[in-house]
Amino acid sequence: MRGSAEVANAGWRPAATALLLAAAFAAATWLKSDLPNNDFERFEDLRLTVVFFLLIGAACIGYAALALDARAVRGPALVTGGVGAALLLLAAYPVGSKDVLLYAFTGKIWGTYGANPYVVAPASFAADPLHAFFDVGWADRPSPYGPLFIWQARLLNSLAGGTFFAAVWLHKSVAVAALGLTVVLGARLLPPGPARLTLLAWNPLLLFESAASGHNDAVMLLLIVAVVSLHRRGAVSRWRWAPAVLALAIWYKWYALLFVPVFGIAVARDGGPAELRRWAIAIAAFVAAIGAVLLAPLLAGVPALAARLGGHEDLRDVLPLQMSPVLQVLYHALSAAGVYERGSGWLWFDALRLALFGASAAAVLAQQARGRCDERQAICLLATAFTMLMFSVLWPWHLQMPALFALLSAGVAFEILGVALTGIALLSYFLTFTWAAASLGLAAAALWTMRARRPRPRG
Repeated sequence: MRGSAEVANAGWRPAATALLLAAAFAAATWLKSDLPNNDFERFEDLRLTVVFFLLIGAACIGYAALALDARAVRGPALVTGGVGAALLLLAAYPVGSKDVLLYAFTGKIWGTYGANPYVVAPASFAADPLHAFFDVGWADRPSPYGPLFIWQARLLNSLAGGTFFAAVWLHKSVAVAALGLTVVLGARLLPPGPARLTLLAWNPLLLFESAASGHNDAVMLLLIVAVVSLHRRGAVSRWRWAPAVLALAIWYKWYALLFVPVFGIAVARDGGPAELRRWAIAIAAFVAAIGAVLLAPLLAGVPALAARLGGHEDLRDVLPLQMSPVLQVLYHALSAAGVYERGSGWLWFDALRLALFGASAAAVLAQQARGRCDERQAICLLATAFTMLMFSVLWPWHLQMPALFALLSAGVAFEILGVALTGIALLSYFLTFTWAAASLGLAAAALWTMRARRPRPRG
């Protein structure tokens, strides 16, 4: 009894630490008075940059310590730490990126100005008094997101009465609610034992990108987790409801198409060819029906949207400092070979990364078809390969999907992967992905070396 009480009481110490870090971060986001330039890329004050670096570094260290501690945080401490940190970060100004500000203005473009967000870019409204808040490089491009998100932006703009910052915080609130539902659904998919639930509910990457930054990836996480949950309930709900939710995910953000083969293999393996045929018909019907409804008022912008998606900027632009470590190796290997000087370097770069991703995806799907990994593990590996190989401009929020499903997957290796991706993503705000990965690798190697050299007690 005493031991269990000590474990329960010990849970409040990390909960208090999580709340303190979240409160300090939220307060620090309001220290800069120039709000239009209040984000990580525009801090002229080095002291403020150091404050955020220390806070994010402390969050990464605390999360790693939580993963290494065999004791699990349970009950009220678990709920208080997760919910409290989310609410505190909800009060933060979005300093990680300006995406949520663009979300709010996307709703204003359609709902207030009556323009088509697939045709008109936010930068077209330079006379808008709030233009300085979303004056970023990608504001000169019309929205790349699916029509379901465009409808969300319009609805929130309407609920906010056209008030820009009210819409911003509504988007942040939607992201927090989506993350909460993701944790609730994810708890049913977790491997046995309470420790993973703490790592999921207190994941600083998910909390920061949803509550603080309001990224719409939070809704995508919820939709994909919901599909996995429906698939695990049984054949009837699988082909009736799971395809509908998957179709919503596809129309929200396009990369949900990546996971269609994963669910198809799961259906074929569990239900056979007949159920796979029913499932395929259902997914096609839901995609067509939902798309027809959502795109009807936006139809004029569909050709331009399709043309942009064919050469999506995030998949095409090349910024070596923002590449994944894998693409860094490929980029510098081709540079050393002199192919860029001959004018064929970028063609080789794109062809090789596409070939590497295709081979990786085929290997993952083959392993799933043989029963060597389940849907959660396949989604984690596919999402990791996609972000590491196809995004030549890799941002921290892109790693939410692989980090989440690593934590939902069985096995110590996936738990380590989830914790590592979380740390790399957060540290990359300051160190870039390559340096963040190298720093974590060196730290892990140092810890392993010290542990291996530690003298064993003599029996």
